[in-house]
Amino acid sequence: MIEARRYGLLASGLAVGFFLLSALIGHGWIAPDGFTTLLAIPTSTGNESISAAELSKLVNPHLYGQVTAAELPWSSTPPARLRLLQEEHGAARLVAAFRTTLPRPLYEELANVKRGAELLAGTVIQPGELFSINRALGPYTRARGYRDGPMYADGQLLRAEGGGVCKVATNLYNAAVLAGLEIVERHPHSMMVSYIAPGRDAAVTFGGKDLRIRNNQQAPVIIWSEVHGHTLYVAIYSNYQPPKITWEHQLISRSSPPLHRRAARDLPPGEERVVFPGYDSVTVRTWIVIHHTDRPAERRNLGVTYYRALPRVIEYGPEYGPAAKPPSPRPASGGRG
Repeated sequence: MIEARRYGLLASGLAVGFFLLSALIGHGWIAPDGFTTLLAIPTSTGNESISAAELSKLVNPHLYGQVTAAELPWSSTPPARLRLLQEEHGAARLVAAFRTTLPRPLYEELANVKRGAELLAGTVIQPGELFSINRALGPYTRARGYRDGPMYADGQLLRAEGGGVCKVATNLYNAAVLAGLEIVERHPHSMMVSYIAPGRDAAVTFGGKDLRIRNNQQAPVIIWSEVHGHTLYVAIYSNYQPPKITWEHQLISRSSPPLHRRAARDLPPGEERVVFPGYDSVTVRTWIVIHHTDRPAERRNLGVTYYRALPRVIEYGPEYGPAAKPPSPRPASGGRG
């Protein structure tokens, strides 16, 4: 999904305001899923830590997670190209691996994730080298092998070239953090996504928001990625063993999305359907804990992110035909539906 809305100047309280620039959709200039957050609200209110149970209410925890070597689909028969790269660069050890599952691929989103994974697989980052996912995978156009995927614009679900590529960026971001690589640039979405916990997503826009990773280790690293079924796997290989990394989150605020109801000519009177379940508005603080073997654990703050709400959309059958006025709005229930 990519963002195609225009934002104006917002002001409240004692001259507190901020300006959000408009994002324009061009031919590949804005990557799918590019709901990029231009501002992270630096609020310090609230002290509620998100438990595993609470986090599962936001995003299904079975849709993402760290992967062991045995759980990688290619573990028993590694691709020949991967084996050659490992031999060439002395990168036989699996340093980190991560997976995400697409719960409901839309349009040709899955094909775009596969295309992104194909372009990413076999990437080698030398020590000190800076990797850019936009350089590696973009531009996100048909000429580059992408198809039409999902895009949200003004509360509507539309098609856009390359829709879904941000899932590749999100997977790589999580694998790189687990591998202890330096994250030079990363941007969250402006609205929560359905496949990863808030604070752990990565949005990209070609010519704009990028995911950049520096190899701060003493040896080359190899990235390998594949899609099996609806699940994307990204693995990082090298010759070092990183410390254990754990993620922690603090829920600062959460509110249910607004409800939008609209008449649908094809529905009989009294019948309803959920067009989109909506996304909660959520503000989270995220950090990682690095568990060193030779010194005390290190706590690294990744900042505060605000995710705007995306309305819950329900269509209903008008009682007196297409021109009938809708009934009074009912409050949204359950947030994500």
